[in-house]
Amino acid sequence: MIAANVDQVFIVVAVKDPPYRKSLIERYITAARGPDLNVMIVFNKADLGIDKETAADIRNYRELGYQVFLTSIITGEGLEEVTSSLKGKSSVLAGSSGVGKSSLVNAICMTEVKTGEVSNSTHKGKHTTTSSQVHLLRDGGKLIDVPGMREFAISGTEGLDEVFEDIAELSAKCRFRDCTHTVEPGCAVREAVTNGILEERRLRNYSNMKKES
Repeated sequence: MIAANVDQVFIVVAVKDPPYRKSLIERYITAARGPDLNVMIVFNKADLGIDKETAADIRNYRELGYQVFLTSIITGEGLEEVTSSLKGKSSVLAGSSGVGKSSLVNAICMTEVKTGEVSNSTHKGKHTTTSSQVHLLRDGGKLIDVPGMREFAISGTEGLDEVFEDIAELSAKCRFRDCTHTVEPGCAVREAVTNGILEERRLRNYSNMKKES
């Protein structure tokens, strides 16, 4: 539990430095969609440039129905749009360390939250927010900045089938209803991986979260 009584979650990642991980984004979305929170994704540090793979991921998230923002503290890109989405809402700002969450809070709330640097050797951020911080917004609403997390466990499966809707649909075509998508014959999910229709990474992340929940 990182926050309570909230309306929406902003998942913040950096376009690079540190590189984002799709598996972690899926975890955040699953955790948020369990209690049916509105999910938005912020690709921060847009001034560093958007490569083809990141552009494709952004298109994919938008096609899945998520609102995606491109932001930059350096150029000011996207800050007005994010600020507008916060008005009158109780929002959580979540993401790994080093993605620029504290800098976003400073820009949006005009506060002086301590910011840190990203390690040149590991590309991992230093923890500058060590406990959840609540910021009251001038135009109404509040913004909760939670500590950076690189990993966290999933409790409950409420949001799992929604986030992994493609796997849920494929599972219905498996020969066995209780197919684990590991060794069973006639597994439509593993067949989709073999045929390049489904990412093996995505199936692995789904399986890991299902075991945890």
